[in-house]
Amino acid sequence: MLCRHVNFAKKENQSDWFLKVNPNHTIPVLVDQGATLCDSHAIITYMTNQYGQNQHEHLYPKNFIQRAIVDERLYFNNGVLAVARKDFITCIVWGEEVAFNRKSIELAHKVYNFLESFLTRRSYVAGEYLTLADIAINAHLITLHKLVAVEEER
Repeated sequence: MLCRHVNFAKKENQSDWFLKVNPNHTIPVLVDQGATLCDSHAIITYMTNQYGQNQHEHLYPKNFIQRAIVDERLYFNNGVLAVARKDFITCIVWGEEVAFNRKSIELAHKVYNFLESFLTRRSYVAGEYLTLADIAINAHLITLHKLVAVEEER
């Protein structure tokens, strides 16, 4: 495994060496044992299975039902939470709108409601222990919260 910093400001993600590794020019990227993974969820599940399953089974359970719940929350993270965050990031990066779209703000609050419903039934989003879903969701949630704050009573 190799760890290398990719400088977006210098457009290293569009360089020849990077495009050979990942034609999508996205990060993160993991190359391990000759395989290339270009999705954060694929990377964290692979890393846990390959290198940490014995010590950290709670992160990605072997039990099929528990694992399916973690997977479902990872899909929520990509399909719902990331979409809500993407609208804001696009506006900031590309300068498309000075004021955020009302629909985007409403979507952010719906995301918070979904997360609240997960957490009213359990200690963590996928059960009673910290899992990869909590870690992945937290990464997106930190950014979304900076853009559309969660109400204090939550």
